[in-house]
Amino acid sequence: MTIPNDAEVARWLDFDKLYVRRQQMRAHRLRASDLVGAVTLVEPLDGSSRARVLHGPARYSSYNINTFLFTAGGVRQSRVALDFASGVFSAESRMFFHYNSVTWVCLMDGAEGTGGFQSP
Repeated sequence: MTIPNDAEVARWLDFDKLYVRRQQMRAHRLRASDLVGAVTLVEPLDGSSRARVLHGPARYSSYNINTFLFTAGGVRQSRVALDFASGVFSAESRMFFHYNSVTWVCLMDGAEGTGGFQSP
C-alpha cells in the first residue's frame, strides 16, 4: 500500500469540500447562478488524530466541514462531519437565515487548528 503525499491529501480534502457544497446546493435546489458567494470552513473534529509533514499544514483524521451559501434571499449553512480515512460523511445539520437576522459572527484563528466558527 502506498502512503499518499501531502499534495494528494490536500487535493482529496478539496474534493470533499466541493462535494459537500454541491450536495448542499442540490438539497436547497440551488444553481450556481443563484449564489452571490460561498465559503467553506474546515476544522478538526474533537479527538481527531493529527499529523503533518515537515513545514506542512496539520492534517486530521476527521473534520467538520462548514459550508455557507449566500443567495439573494439569505444564507444557507451546512455542517457535516467527515471521517477522512473512510470518506464517510455524517452528523449533517442545516440552517437557513435571512441577512437581517444575523446579529454577529465570530471566526477564531487559533494556533495549530484550535480556531473555529461561532454564532449565536
